[in-house]
Amino acid sequence: MAITQDISQEKTIIPTLDTWLHGSGGTKAQITQTVYDLPYAPPLSGFITQQNLRNRVSYAATGTLATDAGFTSATYYSYDIHGNVDVLLQDYNGIAAMKLNDPFINQANRYKKITYDYDLISGKVNQVNYQPGFENAFYHRYTYDAENRITAAETSRDMIVWERDAAYEYYKHGPLARTRLGQLHVQGMNYAYTLQGWLKGVNSTARSGADGRACATGTANDKLDINIRPVFGQPLQYVAKSEINFLDGLKAPPAMCLRHLLILPPLPATLLPTPPKFMHRAIWAATAPPPETRW
Repeated sequence: MAITQDISQEKTIIPTLDTWLHGSGGTKAQITQTVYDLPYAPPLSGFITQQNLRNRVSYAATGTLATDAGFTSATYYSYDIHGNVDVLLQDYNGIAAMKLNDPFINQANRYKKITYDYDLISGKVNQVNYQPGFENAFYHRYTYDAENRITAAETSRDMIVWERDAAYEYYKHGPLARTRLGQLHVQGMNYAYTLQGWLKGVNSTARSGADGRACATGTANDKLDINIRPVFGQPLQYVAKSEINFLDGLKAPPAMCLRHLLILPPLPATLLPTPPKFMHRAIWAATAPPPETRW
């Protein structure tokens, strides 16, 4: 029997939705069960102790068929007193290979645990811990400025030696100004914005320089990455609709669109005698700024 609007809304007709779900025949597949308030039973001692579950998701389990004896995978949650998830446990019950004991971490490999540490005032995530205490543990740590903007992201395998994956600098009026990637500053990305706060460029918009560089290098204040050559430049130009009438099939172009140009550096002469001019252009609608402040 096909589902109807009346059946789905449980109106005073027969069959009801419950009857339709359990007595209509057929094979029910791709089952998802979400449980609130009540902890999973039996308790997963040694992996997670579920707390503060009132009016919150306790666990969500998925199954292949409704006739299967158990679930395929599940995610269990525990919360702090503020309602933030402080422990998350993944259960890969349906993957036979993961149910075997892992000789490297000496535990049932079907469970993967993630814990979260929060700032008590701002609620920002200070640290994410994957498999804490086990040999395959991995940790993420985040640093913020006085305005709660992230300034650094670091990773570690033992919480002793930390490696900085990214650092972030901001303009005084708020937007992101520069991103530095890697402990050794292997790449830097500078951001420029319009008066409206729209992104108008990443790195330099120049195709090449006198020395063959694709984009400008760091400034004199960037002691560690002054000679690092950016991999790409990305200018974003806002143009009037009269400039995009060449688009096929665009019957009603918007008043203002954004032209996206991706500029890649030329290949070294040893690899390619004549560096190609790679350029990709895509156009999509954007809200029109006032004409007198258009970039």
